[in-house]
Amino acid sequence: MRGYIKRAIERHAIREYPRESCGLVVATGRRMRYIECENVAESDSDFKICPRQYAEIEDEHQVLAVVHSHIDISAAPSEADKVGCE
Repeated sequence: MRGYIKRAIERHAIREYPRESCGLVVATGRRMRYIECENVAESDSDFKICPRQYAEIEDEHQVLAVVHSHIDISAAPSEADKVGCE
């Protein structure tokens, strides 16, 4: 992942702390970028991208990755993350 995208993700996570941040890495043509999304999860230690926002972004861009932060734990995928990818 390109450095400028990693930095955008990190800045977003810091701003949202102590709530999990979430967003999408997208491509429009040859250009990649990170789009911050609204976390509509009920818990601060979980994430759920706003379905309306996801659909709007997906209409205009190719979604390459779903990204979210972890609060005060390892960045390694949790069991819930692994299940969510299935």
